[in-house]
Amino acid sequence: AADGPMVHDMALTETRVVVLDLPVTVAAAKRRARAGEPVSNLPYTWDDRHTPRLGVLPVGGTADQVRWVETPLCFVFHVLNAFDDADGSLTMDVIRYDEMFARDVLGPGDAEPTLVRWTVNPALGTVNEEAISEYRVEFPRIDRALTGRPHRYGWFAGFGAHGLMITDDVERSRTEGFGAGPLVKVDTRTGETTTHDHGPGRVTMEPAFVPRPDAAGEDDGWILSVVHDAGVNRAELVVLDAADITAAPVARVHLPRRVPFGFHGNWIADDEIGAG
Repeated sequence: AADGPMVHDMALTETRVVVLDLPVTVAAAKRRARAGEPVSNLPYTWDDRHTPRLGVLPVGGTADQVRWVETPLCFVFHVLNAFDDADGSLTMDVIRYDEMFARDVLGPGDAEPTLVRWTVNPALGTVNEEAISEYRVEFPRIDRALTGRPHRYGWFAGFGAHGLMITDDVERSRTEGFGAGPLVKVDTRTGETTTHDHGPGRVTMEPAFVPRPDAAGEDDGWILSVVHDAGVNRAELVVLDAADITAAPVARVHLPRRVPFGFHGNWIADDEIGAG
């Protein structure tokens, strides 16, 4: 788009690609800078003039096949997953913010993240929004084998009472402390939300799901996440039972140093590497 929207993520179903065109743009940052107002350390800011919308096109399609659908006014960094519905609509679970980089131009502090389900009907040009969980979450993950297909469970990094402080300023981290940063599991069908509290001053980063060999269910496996411990300024790799994250860790791998915030990755089994 001409405004230069910030596109951080997208969605994929078995038949369609969904692009996010939401009101955080380069154009707004330029207008703010010319007016002498503070701007983000990124070249983007909240844009009241930009209509929030989704672009839906067939997998392998071309630009002239995009169908634009207006969304609720918000910004989305991350999509949990999306899938096709039998009636021709599509479902996508996203973490939405009411606004972003509007007042807090240096970080994502303008609004709280909310996990919602969008039912998108490109034929009618409509988006229906329903909240899934009231718990504040970010960095969503599913079993990646279900990407583009119907899913039930999602795992997330949770925001505690003081939020999830994403900073590599060690002194600030020590003086201001950390709120609880639990691992969160959400049943997107029922809204049931469970958490694993890693303890005072301990904050999880983005989780990864690892299925058991011959897994019998969608959550039959383990959750791996790097947990920062502000008390000792080091990290651990913590392994939880994905079906019951309230239980004690299956394993904790003590790392010799701090792992910077923002670290995340994927689990790839040895046989997948060989097959590739």
